[in-house]
Amino acid sequence: MGRKAAKKRSSSSAAPPPAGALRVRSGRTLRITAFTAGVALVTALGWGLWRERPAAPSIRVADATDATAAADPGEAANADLLLNGCEGDGAALEKCVQDGLDGVLRTRGQRAAFAQLARVASSPRLSGKDHGLAHHLGHSSYAMVGDAPRAIADCPPTMGSGCLHGVVEAYFLAKGPDASVVGLCQSTSGGASNTVHQCWHGVGHGLYMTHGYEWAPAVKQCMAIPEYLDRVNCSSGVFMQNGMDTAAADTTMAGHDMSGMHHDMAGMQHDMPGMHHSAPERPRIRADNLLYPCDEVRGEEAEIGCWQMQPFNVLKLTGSYERAFWMCGQAHAWSLMCEEGIGQAAGAQSRIDNRSPLSYCGATTDKKAWRNCMVGAVKEVIVHAHSIAPGISVCGGASADYALDCYGAVGMMNRGFQPNPEVRLVNCSSVAEPYRRTCAAIPGKL
Repeated sequence: MGRKAAKKRSSSSAAPPPAGALRVRSGRTLRITAFTAGVALVTALGWGLWRERPAAPSIRVADATDATAAADPGEAANADLLLNGCEGDGAALEKCVQDGLDGVLRTRGQRAAFAQLARVASSPRLSGKDHGLAHHLGHSSYAMVGDAPRAIADCPPTMGSGCLHGVVEAYFLAKGPDASVVGLCQSTSGGASNTVHQCWHGVGHGLYMTHGYEWAPAVKQCMAIPEYLDRVNCSSGVFMQNGMDTAAADTTMAGHDMSGMHHDMAGMQHDMPGMHHSAPERPRIRADNLLYPCDEVRGEEAEIGCWQMQPFNVLKLTGSYERAFWMCGQAHAWSLMCEEGIGQAAGAQSRIDNRSPLSYCGATTDKKAWRNCMVGAVKEVIVHAHSIAPGISVCGGASADYALDCYGAVGMMNRGFQPNPEVRLVNCSSVAEPYRRTCAAIPGKL
């Protein structure tokens, strides 16, 4: 994708809005976490790029929740026993559940462990924690199996691909910065492109950690990957981890409780070589420069990956969606990607606040920025659930001015999940006639 000059919005040259502007309207502490986001940004980013790069391949999987989520009655009962045996909430609850799931993994294997995770994660006590728990199980799976492709093969695509991310990170932390990426994500090539993207995103997380928590050498290694989108996804993994580790070092940034932002490093430190790194002491994102580190990143793929993640950093630092939109106005050629990133952050926050993600997009009066935010939110909720149903639900709340674009975003994902247009149309049977074919990515009128 060539770099195109973008017109600067009138807000781009203005000073950033005040720090208190348009914070999360519920008044609750901002708790947007990368785990909550399901790390779905990258897959959605891939769709954004494919929209402008029509020659790229489409995803070839069915639109269905992974089978591990549909535990049989016996599995459901076991999962209920596991959760009921854990007292309290917060970190103590998560650690107890992690230990219980690790026990299932050791005694009954990966599929049984994820079947139980799908059940326990539906509890309000663990709202928004499914990706983090899946991530932990991915680390544990690699520690037990000792082979990344084998562990990846049994990872479910749900819960924001947390299992896959955990496996790939654990691989790099165990092998070090010289670990080969050749064939690492190959075991995913026969499945969904979504899974391929998520795999390379996990590579970025792992490279950042194993390069001593420095983004520059990690990005350099990402740039050696042959495929364009794989380089983008790897880079975004680097910058997601960069922001997460900053929050791990300071869990009270901007007065917000950021304790959920880090990867629960203590819980993920298995007794494996290279697994005992510590997060950097110096800041990796800066309250006095909301554009950092993206304003210092060079190279198209790396810049895209960085700007897509930057809204999460700004929201962590300020709690202000208005300031996040201001920041995206400074991204110029990559403003669209950045604004979709705001939408993806909104999709993540909506799983905590039980609000429509579109309510957060209302922090801007710029119609194009609002549209991009909406599209990002739709992509995020679809990828996290591995189903178009949540995207259809979001579009049900869009105004008539934006409904066509909203269902168009659903259609992009639907087409990726399902190559058969007739099945796609069935997937969209609940959508009103003016938008049903758009939802199904079928040209023309009904």
